[in-house]
Amino acid sequence: AVLYVSDSYGIGYAEAVLVAAEEHNLKNTTGEKLVVKTFPFGAESDEQIQRAVESLKNWEPTNNTGCAKGEGRNPDRRDYGCSVNNILFVGFDQQVEAFYEEAVKQGVLVETVPALVLLSDGVSIIDLERLTGVARNAANGAARILAVGGQNSNPLWRNFTSGWSARAKYRDAINELL
Repeated sequence: AVLYVSDSYGIGYAEAVLVAAEEHNLKNTTGEKLVVKTFPFGAESDEQIQRAVESLKNWEPTNNTGCAKGEGRNPDRRDYGCSVNNILFVGFDQQVEAFYEEAVKQGVLVETVPALVLLSDGVSIIDLERLTGVARNAANGAARILAVGGQNSNPLWRNFTSGWSARAKYRDAINELL
């Protein structure tokens, strides 16, 4: 599931996730096609995040984290009840706190069901440090996805830079645009 702020940053991020899931033909742990559902919210108010979290809670997904039998909300299902536990949150500032507080309040993030919450690079360490109480506990173990520039440890970057001097006419035109 992708919860995202409905501005150009969030929309672009959500669209990229949908395209990547489709292109890679991703499957869940039961072998079914991975369904990525998106839940937009406006940046204007916490109530919009509340509604997005509520929609997420009411969604019956096919995704799961494969927790042990008997755990989760639906222990008799073949996915062992571990659904809606893979969440990408695309937002920033006070939206982070509002998301975690609502997710805990509405039972989307609970201690008894494993969850993987990924945070976009719009979420800062300061945003996470503002969390308190159960919202802070729910954020423990979350991972941030950071966009990084070219690094020599990346073989694709090394391949690109090794051929850069051979593409002088394109290089100069691109450099002028930068």
